[in-house]
Amino acid sequence: MDKDLKAILEKNPVGIEQIYTKYQPRIIRYVRENNGTVGDGEDLFQESLIVIFKQARAQQLELTVSFYTYLFAVAKRLWLKKLRKKRKSGVTFSEDLEYIDDNQLEIILLEEERHSLFRAKFRALSGQCRQLLNMFFQKVPMKDIVKRMGLSSVSYAKKRKFQCKEKLIALIKEDDQFDELK
Repeated sequence: MDKDLKAILEKNPVGIEQIYTKYQPRIIRYVRENNGTVGDGEDLFQESLIVIFKQARAQQLELTVSFYTYLFAVAKRLWLKKLRKKRKSGVTFSEDLEYIDDNQLEIILLEEERHSLFRAKFRALSGQCRQLLNMFFQKVPMKDIVKRMGLSSVSYAKKRKFQCKEKLIALIKEDDQFDELK
């Protein structure tokens, strides 16, 4: 059994505190990015833990993904329902999560978390690296990248692209979330 799930079932205060420390900031960040407040995020986090506790206690929960991925799936589904009730405008989700079965939901949420981590670390790169990689991802020819960025040669542009990709990979792998999203 997952250690986080075990801590919740056993009402272990130390384990539950660790869950709050590790995962609550991520849920709050998600809520804030989707028309919510810090308070909304704190409430949603607690409600999500209660849902998981009730499911586990009723033996209706078998984790096939990491605890955080499942927690995020529960939180996201609850937040979507709250947003629908509030009828706030300007909120978009890539899928209508209410009509997706749980296995698909976990896969979709895992992918969204991976993309979110990638975007966050991409933004942490230098401006030159972001610009170079953006053009590379858009399949701009290297000779055009050299001209647009004022670089000295195609070989230098390739070397710089490699360095930027390596830096991005290192930033992603250094993040605590990386191991959970493998």
